[in-house]
Amino acid sequence: LEKGLLNVARRLESEVDARLDATPEEELASLRQKRLQEFRERQLKLEEWRKNGHGTYAQLSDEKEFFNVTKGSSSVVCHFFRNDVELCKVFDMHLGRLAVKHLEAKFVRLNAERAPFLVDRLRIKGIPTVVLVKDSKTRDYVVGLRDLGGRDDFTTDVMARRLARGGAIEAEELEVSDIKRPGMKIIRGRSNSTDSD
Repeated sequence: LEKGLLNVARRLESEVDARLDATPEEELASLRQKRLQEFRERQLKLEEWRKNGHGTYAQLSDEKEFFNVTKGSSSVVCHFFRNDVELCKVFDMHLGRLAVKHLEAKFVRLNAERAPFLVDRLRIKGIPTVVLVKDSKTRDYVVGLRDLGGRDDFTTDVMARRLARGGAIEAEELEVSDIKRPGMKIIRGRSNSTDSD
């Protein structure tokens, strides 16, 4: 089996080498230029996002600041939370991790008690709720655990997949449609796992 795989790999490598040798030099130069231009554009975007506060998970003070953020960034992930809801802390942990990795969206949080107009206007019924805003328009909601597998021990990857499915972040390395939904719920912080880790 190992020899067979090695032979297949060698054959594929020689085919790729043959194609590269057959490619005209002008075509390779054009491809290089295109890649270089894409790289430069991506770097400019990253620089612009960092200037606009992307890459951090910031707390907004009021509704006015929410409107300023959604006007200033094309993609915003806003977590509406309350201090007395423990699940909001779990959401904060995952969203904070994602904010650092996904600069294409601005990640913010807003205390729902300080934003009654927005809570009413956006029809937020449950806390925590994550509102996904694209080009100043509300596109999607993540309400509680409903779309995160129904458990409070979901992973950051599950949250990332859900945000990508809603169009808030890029899904290059994520399989957007593959959100696992375990059947077991955790009640009072205990699970039936025998794993001692």
